[in-house]
Amino acid sequence: MRNKSKINVSRRVHADTQTVWRILADFGGMSKFNPFLSHSALLGEQSAPKTCGVGTHRQCDMKVGKLYLREKIVDWKEGASYTVHIYESMMPVNELFTTIGVVPDGAGRSEVYMRSEYVPKFGALGVIMDVLFLRMTMRFMFNRVLKGLERFAHRQENASKTE
Repeated sequence: MRNKSKINVSRRVHADTQTVWRILADFGGMSKFNPFLSHSALLGEQSAPKTCGVGTHRQCDMKVGKLYLREKIVDWKEGASYTVHIYESMMPVNELFTTIGVVPDGAGRSEVYMRSEYVPKFGALGVIMDVLFLRMTMRFMFNRVLKGLERFAHRQENASKTE
């Protein structure tokens, strides 16, 4: 069996768990807070809002070039987390699974996290690329995504207080 690489990042956010989950559960709306995406949308039969769950697909278009990725939800824990299998992308990895979730952190705060497991492509060369570049890049990107999520959640909470 091939060794899998693992990336884990988390961030405390000043937003309640329900607000954060509502944002995450909008599976097609990831581009609203992900700074690396120009667009994201649900694909296939479950392309209507509020129909997300295991089996739902989405495409995320990157801001750079014509790069995109397609992913499918393989695990859904309502109110807490979901796991996606990224099955089509230009990334130098195979078997990429990412979980994003939220847990309460007291006093109206939450902890959000992203965890990925993958196998680098290209054999030994891919392992070297993973150690020297890919892990660091993915960790950087995940941290930026979670920071974007925090900003978006904060704006959502402020908007609901003024309504």
